[in-house]
Amino acid sequence: MLRKDIIGLRFPVQLDGKGDLASLTGKKLEDADNKFLISIERGEIPWDGNKGTRLRELLHSKVANALVVQAIAFREATDVINTYNPRFRVVSTIPSFEDNLISISVQYVERAKVDPERRAVSIEVNR
Repeated sequence: MLRKDIIGLRFPVQLDGKGDLASLTGKKLEDADNKFLISIERGEIPWDGNKGTRLRELLHSKVANALVVQAIAFREATDVINTYNPRFRVVSTIPSFEDNLISISVQYVERAKVDPERRAVSIEVNR
């Protein structure tokens, strides 16, 4: 029996050059889904106010300590991934600072695999 790949929209949403919305499949779609979950602000989606993180809200308070930023990002990313995409587990968060911009790389693995491949998505938060 042939299995059709699940097709989803690219995040952030963009055009594919043919006048249609760009789509993804496989690991790229999973990465886009996780980036979407981590990137959106909690309460941003009217029909599901609990989906998303509070990263922007918490990091706008001018947190200067990289360890605190890393802990906040880890907690928020872990909460949203465990709730909405429990197939994955967050293993680390790595913040980097540039002027008024914080880039956060969230690394995660598949839970069910014995020796899982580390994958990462990055988001940027203005301070």
